[in-house]
Amino acid sequence: MLNVVHDRKIVAPGELGLSEQAFEQLGVNTGTPVSVDHPEPPQSLDAVRRKIAGERLSAGDFQAIVQDIVKNRYSKMEMAAFLVASGQTGLDRDEILFYIGTMAGTGERLKWRESLVADKHCIGGIPGNRDALHVS
Repeated sequence: MLNVVHDRKIVAPGELGLSEQAFEQLGVNTGTPVSVDHPEPPQSLDAVRRKIAGERLSAGDFQAIVQDIVKNRYSKMEMAAFLVASGQTGLDRDEILFYIGTMAGTGERLKWRESLVADKHCIGGIPGNRDALHVS
């Protein structure tokens, strides 16, 4: 994301201001010389385009997409395209398993001391959107 600022109180000519997140991700210090260029699109966007066209994605496709998102290689618009394509064309059972498995492998996992942990969510305000979990 690029924001152009014409205020010498914020950024002087020839200077580049970075967000705290960018400083952290890039691992740079104040005063570090940098160059700016257009990024190469992630190769996994090809899989997103295929999903937009209604094709089924492989486990490797989901791994590539999720890894690129985790590494901040996708813009907000590209992430939205992936989500909309998945919602509009649907995910089959295997795709859902591929996606969930990939997502579960990207972050920290909670470890519960219970043998069964269940959670019930409700989006609220939708007539007929009520159910109850019964565990025996």
